[in-house]
Amino acid sequence: MKTKKGAVGLQFNWIFILIAGAAVFILFSSFIARQNEISDASANALILKSLDAILSGREASAGTANIIKIPKTKIEFGCNSYAIGGISKQLTAISVFTPSVLEGNEIASMTLEWSIPYRTANLVYLTNPETRHIFIGNSDFAREIYESIPDEIGSDGYTQVQAIQDEDDAIVRIIFFDQDPVLPENLKGMENKAVTALKVNGDKTKGTLEFFDLVGDKFVSAGKSYYIGRSALFGAVFTDNLEIYECVTKKSFDRMKVVSQVYKKKLNSLFDHYQKNGDSCKEHYSDENIQAIIDAASIFSQSSINEIDEAAKNLEEQNRQAQLFSCAAIY
Repeated sequence: MKTKKGAVGLQFNWIFILIAGAAVFILFSSFIARQNEISDASANALILKSLDAILSGREASAGTANIIKIPKTKIEFGCNSYAIGGISKQLTAISVFTPSVLEGNEIASMTLEWSIPYRTANLVYLTNPETRHIFIGNSDFAREIYESIPDEIGSDGYTQVQAIQDEDDAIVRIIFFDQDPVLPENLKGMENKAVTALKVNGDKTKGTLEFFDLVGDKFVSAGKSYYIGRSALFGAVFTDNLEIYECVTKKSFDRMKVVSQVYKKKLNSLFDHYQKNGDSCKEHYSDENIQAIIDAASIFSQSSINEIDEAAKNLEEQNRQAQLFSCAAIY
């Protein structure tokens, strides 16, 4: 009996050891996993902080293009924020046009000044250096836009869509000028999510846009929008999502309104100065045109873009006339 009791006790001891060992192993594994999560979260937060500083620097450097080196990661962009692994950071003051997802260890960036007619903002554009941007069109405007793309950003220009060759690209965005999007025969083997298109009708001052997704072998419209100025058009070139494009553009319109209000105060001050001194220069400082820009910038629509475009041209002439008669410049 003693031998049996001893054997049973020994078995229970081994069972207890196994259970305790398993519990310790699970606890240790959970601890390691938790530490890895904390480590990943810290790394992601550091990348976001660094990218925030980089974007601020890019915004202040109009007319530049760069390749940004980052640790290999996946960044998800919205209109007012961007996120890595569940950690997000706000994009409040900067207008950034970008695909909804950037993945890899490099980001191509470009910054352009947006003037309507005075400098309203510097717009920042981000894309994957591996993305191939294909421009299709016969017009001088199509050629001008294509030739404006810096070397840091992959791009090709064609007059006919069927001339496009498959270069084994991971992502392709095709920009069609004054023609309906058609999937090139040589790209029909690509995944639908890897190919998007944009249709542009207009010129360097303003125009209409239509965003397309690929479904099967056909491009399907995702919605229509508008642009004013070349810099805004580039926003649509680099943004594959209509909602993000319009949200960032509306944010840029808000900036336009604020900047215009500052110039209106300057214009009114100049009018008061010249009126006080009985100077005929006061005739050049009506605030009608700049007020029209302020009013139209409150709404993003085709009619408001037409109103801004007309008022901007009038204000440009008003500014030219003021300087022609040796009066102070409005901007």
